[in-house]
Amino acid sequence: MRNRLFVFILLIGLLAACEGDDPPPPTRLPFEPAVIYSGGFRAAGAAQDEGQIALIITPTRGIAVVCGVGDGTWRALSGWFRGSVAGGTLTTKPASATFTADSAEGILLGADGTRYLFQAIKRADTAQIAAGVQEGVYRADAITISGRDAPANLYVIVTDAERATLCGILVDEQGTPLSRVALVGIWQSGFSTFMFPDLPDAAGTPLAVFGIGTFAQIDGILME
Repeated sequence: MRNRLFVFILLIGLLAACEGDDPPPPTRLPFEPAVIYSGGFRAAGAAQDEGQIALIITPTRGIAVVCGVGDGTWRALSGWFRGSVAGGTLTTKPASATFTADSAEGILLGADGTRYLFQAIKRADTAQIAAGVQEGVYRADAITISGRDAPANLYVIVTDAERATLCGILVDEQGTPLSRVALVGIWQSGFSTFMFPDLPDAAGTPLAVFGIGTFAQIDGILME
């Protein structure tokens, strides 16, 4: 009996030694921490917003995430646009903005040349996001959409995590807008249900996707 117990203890020890330490977490690629601003945009004199714009700003570069909502204009307005930052100014191909520590304002040019004005406020920075602030820009990559061979990417602008609304766009791998995004229910970064009104199924019902998985909350821009 003692011999069996000794052998059992020896086997346990060998197994523990073979397991070793847990593998280290993956190393994050070098990135520049960002400040996130967002707000609505509208044509001069218009009574309501045509959508939302979010600015992801680092000391040297910036990204404008534009989410259009108008039935006739959202495709021409929506997109993910990279640009450069210098002297408190962001410049991208369709948008330009000046910003301070707490706010930003600027002009967005539509594909038809229409000028849209926007004012945005600071939603979060890297430290606030690490502390749990939910407002900002979220990204979910490689979304599988029924009837499409290639995956799509989903971007949503969350201005108030307590509200059942957000502005989002679904884009293909080249960045071309595929659909607007509607939130069904309450925003939850990992368990929300989304409806894509511009991607109807065979019966003409807008495609809905549930449980896409945990979103990546954007808190910086990868170094290039």
